[in-house]
Order: sequence, then structure tokens, then C-alpha cells
Amino acid sequence: ADHMSHWLQHIAEPSIRRTTYATYEGDVRLHIIPGIGRRKLKSLQAVHIREWLNNLRTTCQCCVHKRDAGRTTPRCCAKPNPECCSAVLSSSSIRHILRVLRAALQDAVDEELLSRNVARLVQLRVTDERRVRSFSRDEALRFLRAAEKHRLYALWAVALAMGLRRGEALGLAWADVDLEKGRLTVRQALHRVDGQLRLDTVKTDASVAVLPIPASLVSVLRSHRQRQLRERVAAGPLWRDTGLVFTNAHGGFIEPRNANRMFHDVCTKANVPQLRMHDLRHSCATLLFTMGVQPAT
Repeated sequence: ADHMSHWLQHIAEPSIRRTTYATYEGDVRLHIIPGIGRRKLKSLQAVHIREWLNNLRTTCQCCVHKRDAGRTTPRCCAKPNPECCSAVLSSSSIRHILRVLRAALQDAVDEELLSRNVARLVQLRVTDERRVRSFSRDEALRFLRAAEKHRLYALWAVALAMGLRRGEALGLAWADVDLEKGRLTVRQALHRVDGQLRLDTVKTDASVAVLPIPASLVSVLRSHRQRQLRERVAAGPLWRDTGLVFTNAHGGFIEPRNANRMFHDVCTKANVPQLRMHDLRHSCATLLFTMGVQPAT
């Protein structure tokens, strides 16, 4: 536990993006320290890590962290007659936790606190139950038709047609959208970090890109701009000038989790599969590929 806390503060935090640090910190605080934090660094063995991860695969996180206790209306383990919702970690989450532990122990080896990284001896024999999913052409069209009356119709259209990540779409600024030349620049993303919504750089350097906007999407964005200007007038002094393309009714940031909820509502209305909002990015790639666009493009 002491090493993991030291590693987070002095090695990880200064060298990685804040959003990445937040996921690392969560893995350490919620899983690594409670699971194996009491063990001495030099006595940690691969068998200890393997047993801990196997236990993690079958442990309901809602029960362990009492997530239901703070809800106004208890839904599972905080009911008078408790019901376990079996909210276990996915295989990809467990692999991520192991990668964080491997990185922390490797730094211990580099600093000569350990002679070897025992976490590298642990291999997970698991497969992801969650496969990459995407809309078919017909489903994408039904989804867009159902979203046409939504005030954020342009958000769903941009995410599907441009393949932006959720944070990139929510962080898109009008200054980065040229409707005359039909192109937009991806340079920032909106995330919730340390309990606050903030704009940050995009995920990787390769994510910074200038992309052509399809002609049909240009008209959608023009209509959205007019709608936003009407909302600005209606909000008056309550309007918050963030300069973003997609905002709430008062010009402020859109909470990413609220975007997820609105997306699922549209999926229900359209009678299409309940994908994740990020799967619109996969859908974009799949649809372009079926249209004959080269994978490299």
C-alpha cells in the first residue's frame, strides 16, 4: 500500500494525463490496496496476485463498496431485504488493474526495491464477454430518425458520422468548426476529473486531426447553431459562454453521464440495440468500411 501510494503521487501523476491518472487512482484505491495492500512488497508472490484477481472476478462491487447505500431509493443491497445485483468487474477492467500493478512493480524493480516483477508472471486466461458492437445501416437510419426532434440531434449525428469519442464530441468548440469549408478540428475533450467537468487535451497526439464534414452534416450543424442562438436569447443573463457546440440549455457543459442517459432514451425510442455511446464511433468505422472506404483512410 505504501509503495502504490508513493508510485501514484511521485511517478504516475507527473507523467500521465489527468484523466488517465484518475483511472489509475481508482484501480489502486478501490481494488489493489484493499486486495493486496497489506502484503510486504518483497514477500508478494505471483500466487497472491492470481488468487486476488480470481476473487475479484466473482465479487459484487456494489456490495463491497456499498454503492447502493447512498441512493435515495435503494435498488439492491441496501434494501430492507437485500438483493445482490452481481455487479462484477468485466474482464477488460481486471486486465487494466493488472496492467497498473505491473507498471507500479516495474518501477519498484527499476528503483532496485525489488529484484523482479512478479506481476509479469501472472497471465489472465479470460476472454471479454463484451464484444465490439455497432449499428447496421438500417439501425443507424432508424436511430437518426428517432433523434431528429431531440435538442441534441446534432450531437448524435456528429458522433455517428464523424466517429468522435464521447469526450471529443462534448468538448467540440465552434471555433474548431468551419462550416463554410466543411471541416472540423479535433483538439480537446470534455471529461469529469476529480469531481469536476473540465476540458483537456485529446487522448493521444494522433487524435488531433482536421476532418472533412459531410455536406448533409453541415446543414444539421447550421440548424443546431440557430437553435443554440435562440436558447442563448431565452436564457439571457443565465447563459454561460463556453463556446462549445453542444451545451445544456444555459450554455454550460453537458455531463457525460447525462449524455449516456439521453442516448439510451433515443435507442429505446428508435427500437435499436442498447449500445454504448462510444459504439457510435465503432458504427462509423463499420459503416464506412461497408461503403468501400479503405481501412487506412
